[in-house]
Amino acid sequence: MQLAAHGEGVGAIVEIGSFMGRSTAFLAAGSLRTGREKVFAIDHFRGSPENQPGQQFSHYVLEKEGTTFRVFQANMKQFGLSEQVVPVPSDSAAAAQNWQSPIRLLFVDGDHSYESVRRDLSAWLPFVVNRGYVCFHDFGVAPGVTRFVQDLLQQDPTLREAINVQSLKILQKTPG
Repeated sequence: MQLAAHGEGVGAIVEIGSFMGRSTAFLAAGSLRTGREKVFAIDHFRGSPENQPGQQFSHYVLEKEGTTFRVFQANMKQFGLSEQVVPVPSDSAAAAQNWQSPIRLLFVDGDHSYESVRRDLSAWLPFVVNRGYVCFHDFGVAPGVTRFVQDLLQQDPTLREAINVQSLKILQKTPG
C-alpha cells in the first residue's frame, strides 16, 4: 500500500495474480489515497495449482464456480475500488504481449513455481522503469519463489534488495 501511494517512478501498477483481490485492494487503496494511477490486475482467475480442488490450499469458490472473478469484482465494489482497478482476465504472458506502458510497481503473486515466476518476470521486467519496484509475494514461504529471487539477485545487477516485510521481498530496479 505504501509503495502504491508513495513509491518512486512514473508508470502503471501491475499485479500478476489477483485471486480474490486482497493485495489488489491494498495496492488500489494506496494509489487512490494519493491520486495516483490505477492498478491492472492480471489473472486468469482460475486459481494457482495449489488452490485447485483436492490440493493443499483448495478453495470452495473455485470448487463451486471454477473462477474467482465474480468474487474479485464483488470485493473491489465492496471497498469502493472498482474505478481504481482494471481487471485483465488473462494469462500473464499473454497480457504482457499486449502491454506497452511503463510500470513503476510490479507485484508478482501468480503461480509460485520457479519456472512460472521466471516466466512472469521475463515477460514484465522490461516494462519496469528505473527506480521502479518489483515485489515478490511468498518469499521464504514458497520454495519456487524463494529460489528464483535468490538466483535473480545473483544474476541481475540491475535489481537490488529494497525492503523485506514478512513474506514480501521487494526489489528496486537500478540503471544498469
